[in-house]
Amino acid sequence: MHYLYQYPLPPQNYIAEELLLGIILIYPNTFTKIIPFIKPDYFFLEYHQLIYIYLIDIYKKKQFYNIELFYYLSNTHILSQIGGIHKIIEIMKQGQILISNNQSNLYIHELIDIIHLNYIKRLMIQYGQNIIQLAYVKKISDSKLYNKASSYLDYTEKKIPKNNLKNCHNLISNLLLDIQDINKNNTKIVNKNNILQSGFPELDKLTAGLPNGELIVVAGRPSMGKTSFAINLAKNILDSSDLGFCLFSLEMSSQLILYKILSLYTNITINNINLNRLNNSQYKKIEHTCKKLLNKYIYINDQENISIDYIEYTSKILKKENHNIKLIIIDYLQLIQTDKFYFNNRVQELSYITRKLKLLAQYLNIPIIILSQLNRHIETRNNKKPILSDLKESGCINIKETIKIKNNQYIYLKNLILYQHYIHYIQSIHNIKYVYKGF
Repeated sequence: MHYLYQYPLPPQNYIAEELLLGIILIYPNTFTKIIPFIKPDYFFLEYHQLIYIYLIDIYKKKQFYNIELFYYLSNTHILSQIGGIHKIIEIMKQGQILISNNQSNLYIHELIDIIHLNYIKRLMIQYGQNIIQLAYVKKISDSKLYNKASSYLDYTEKKIPKNNLKNCHNLISNLLLDIQDINKNNTKIVNKNNILQSGFPELDKLTAGLPNGELIVVAGRPSMGKTSFAINLAKNILDSSDLGFCLFSLEMSSQLILYKILSLYTNITINNINLNRLNNSQYKKIEHTCKKLLNKYIYINDQENISIDYIEYTSKILKKENHNIKLIIIDYLQLIQTDKFYFNNRVQELSYITRKLKLLAQYLNIPIIILSQLNRHIETRNNKKPILSDLKESGCINIKETIKIKNNQYIYLKNLILYQHYIHYIQSIHNIKYVYKGF
């Protein structure tokens, strides 16, 4: 691996940097074409970064004159650090001599590409060295190492410009087609924007379905049907599309999850399935349902004491191998562990977990549903109706994340689902209080 260090300097082109700064100083009107694509840290030389930072400050104040830059640098005692006034004049001369006013627009994009490419190369070298150092850490887990390497690549990918220019006519046409399609078929589980529908019409009307990239938290009192609600939702998706889901069950075994799914399809009680108390007709129902489920994309992970890094790693690998996975369900938040040891309390740890899950949902571009317990002190109250403070131990979940309706009022889940017969297992639906979306 010595080839990483055989060059005395990282990739850079200080001439291109000086030319670009010179163009800005001589032709200030060109700055509007440069500032969206070049950040200060893209420059290799530190004094080029300083000059560019102060140029941005002056530009924002709409006082873009060369004399303003001199005064600005002098007053902040930065002028001597960048080589004095002679260095500024030298940069201006290069921009004026090498590139005329007629040529400036032609070379700006080329200079931007050169500076940006060298920055990406330096970034990759630095991240590569960081990964090598992490690989030598004895106690680091493979999932942690993978997630760190992936985060470096993701960050670098975001730095690469994307061609996202779209014609306004196409945007409007697509919008009208989407609206027309949704109006024709309100019961579709997935619309043209690939937004999943929960299968509960009243819920979907208020939440606009399960948008991609969203972290959705369903909280309720212990043993009130949160898992059954999530399984019902997953079943609706299986019934109405060819899409699949992955369920991380930190409390319930995968066998019991399967029994619940079979019970939903066959209307046979879980106890009868578990104890094999089946007549011939019921056995045929079970057999038919099992054959049907074999053609579905269902993944259940019932490993206990898993960390957020393991969930992140497994989800990314699974999504890469099977693009039909469009939903992740986690049961439940308070059982997820972290590899961090510097959290002062459990609330900070849960806040970290929910932030990681939100980023994971955005990365995979699918909704993630996580179930959450309410504070168990609720059981000691005379009035056991859940209130917002019962979610205190759920980390960064707060009142701002509740679903709002007209007049800035908050709505309970019991009011979202008007037809309780849609839910086979949730007998006490009024105890599942909140649905949270977005962070």
